[in-house]
Amino acid sequence: MATKRFSHSLIDLHQVNELLAHEEKGCIAGYVIQLRQTGVVLFVKASVLLKRHFMGEGSISAEDSDVQIIGSMLHLDLGKLFCS
Repeated sequence: MATKRFSHSLIDLHQVNELLAHEEKGCIAGYVIQLRQTGVVLFVKASVLLKRHFMGEGSISAEDSDVQIIGSMLHLDLGKLFCS
């Protein structure tokens, strides 16, 4: 099923807690999410994922201000993760 959004219900709390431990030490840690319908690839920090997990219902989209668009599957710009 193609999608423009990533459901909060897909956020695994155990994964987020592990990523958060790395983020708190200064590492870049989070989910890289491909929105198949649009082809957009997002990066969502672990701290944002934690907040979103506890929001319950809802989803993440490319229009959200707390996510970072890092390109498409054909052109990823991972350098954007180091410039934010």
